[in-house]
Amino acid sequence: AGWKLGVYLEWVLQELCEYMEAEVKYNRKNEFTLYELYQSLRNRLKKKLGRNHQIFILIDNFDISFRNFSVHYKNSTSPLSSAEIREILEKWKEIEEKLWCNECGRFVRYRKENGIELISCPGGHLKLC
Repeated sequence: AGWKLGVYLEWVLQELCEYMEAEVKYNRKNEFTLYELYQSLRNRLKKKLGRNHQIFILIDNFDISFRNFSVHYKNSTSPLSSAEIREILEKWKEIEEKLWCNECGRFVRYRKENGIELISCPGGHLKLC
């Protein structure tokens, strides 16, 4: 479960980093780890929303260290229980729900309109700033 969650998060974070125009450290193979993607999105949200914004606080408090235990831990049994993985998933779902517009069926995006910076869904239903 931890491995599958990690794969899912890498996919979603790539989408969010692209939509938020987050800077990701150059990688010649164009392969990014969960940590790199997470940090890039976290830094972008901090810059654009501020450290006191609810979404930044949720992202900042999200712990991605589960991935190393789920994938790279030398012992074949993970030290994380299924209940702990479920808790991590629930925390991520709380974050994702704040970045996803149910009306558009899309994530929010960063854009500039007439010199004004916006973070909103494509239909303008969900606006973060």
